[in-house]
Amino acid sequence: MKKVLKFFITFMLCINSVNVFAQYIEKQIDLYHLSFENKNLTTILDSIILHEKKCNYYDCNLLFSFDVQKFEDNYISIVIESNNSIDLLLGLDPYGFFYYKNHMFIVDGDSLEELFSICGQKVSFKYLEEDLDYIIEQNTKRKYDKNTIIELYFIIDDSFSQWSYIYINGEFIFEGKSSFCN
Repeated sequence: MKKVLKFFITFMLCINSVNVFAQYIEKQIDLYHLSFENKNLTTILDSIILHEKKCNYYDCNLLFSFDVQKFEDNYISIVIESNNSIDLLLGLDPYGFFYYKNHMFIVDGDSLEELFSICGQKVSFKYLEEDLDYIIEQNTKRKYDKNTIIELYFIIDDSFSQWSYIYINGEFIFEGKSSFCN
């Protein structure tokens, strides 16, 4: 009787643990290792890291996203955000990364050759992505039909800091900062 009970409990735990991990899909992305060409960027990155060290969420594993968006008339928007989730940042479909002062910066958006150059071959990263089929089925308690429109509300974690710059003619123009830190 005890063996049957042990088997049943073990079986139930196994089923439950598989269900917990089913909400994520393991993915892999290959990113270029980048180096930055514009030395003015070091001043900006130094001030960002110095600011982040004052924040209560700071640790030596803090990551940053570096988003580049090109617009007409040579208008280039750069947004740098701190974050603690490599899974989230790798899920943004970035194309490269670089390290500065032991912090990883994940670069996404438009490629900007005057700012970054490829300094090595691609590096593979594994990450977890939320399985939207699983999330929908768990929240609606029905099988997900791809032909059905379902509204999902995602809550964006805005507890981290964000800096905005305009990049014109090789110069960075500070546009603004959003942070809950002092």
